[in-house]
Amino acid sequence: YPATIWLQQYLLINRANRLLEAAAKITPVVDVENDIDETPQYNDILAQARTLRAYAYIQLVSYFSTNPADDSALGVMLLDFVPNVTQKFPRVSNGEIYALVESDLAFASANILSQTPAAGYKFISKSMINAMYARMYLYRKNYPLAKQYAQAVINTSGLTLSVPLVYR
Repeated sequence: YPATIWLQQYLLINRANRLLEAAAKITPVVDVENDIDETPQYNDILAQARTLRAYAYIQLVSYFSTNPADDSALGVMLLDFVPNVTQKFPRVSNGEIYALVESDLAFASANILSQTPAAGYKFISKSMINAMYARMYLYRKNYPLAKQYAQAVINTSGLTLSVPLVYR
């Protein structure tokens, strides 16, 4: 089971990194004359890939870090590029992993197009990004930020946490 978690999450990271690397070779079309601008959709795709990469790292840290609350504790391997087959990487500190996760989530939060729960559960939304922030800060025992992001998810969910009383 631990090997499966490790392999699945690094497969996700590798695929996200491959998409990001390939996307760097593409220039979105901007044609002001014909009112065409592909930049928002291009950035949305990058935001989705970076969100998934951040998710994978949060999963890995939760299972494999020696102490997720300690930024200097041993974390997991950090790959923000596509490695070749022969490369070997040491595990890095949680602080380095969290820095990449925060960078990915900040980019995603600023560039994701599907901002509402109406976008559907199959798509990355601002609520998902906020939930990931909340989970990461909870692992780090930064409870004020965890609460702030969890509250943002609750406030934008469109759900109520109480059941109205019905008198007959």
